[in-house]
Amino acid sequence: MSCSACFSGSLDVGNPMGCETSIANLDVYTSSQETDHSEKSPSDAVVIITDVFGWRLTNIRLIADRMAAELQLRVFVPDLHNGWSPPSWLLDGWLDPATTFWG
Repeated sequence: MSCSACFSGSLDVGNPMGCETSIANLDVYTSSQETDHSEKSPSDAVVIITDVFGWRLTNIRLIADRMAAELQLRVFVPDLHNGWSPPSWLLDGWLDPATTFWG
């Protein structure tokens, strides 16, 4: 069950550095800033499962980029919502989606 707190927050400012691709017919944001390959297996990676706002929100892409840089691993953010996520302007608090959509 969702409540208005599920839709609170803010939009981060920044430019994601990764790219969009498709893996097994699933859209995925991929970030990779690996520079040290000495101790890492080619299969080492992180998969981020998103919140209701999905894989296109700038916030999650910036998080993926930061994780890729700090961990020196590939990071994947799959589109688990099959192309649909609530619009990011809901974060501005213009309406209460808990009552509008589910109320």
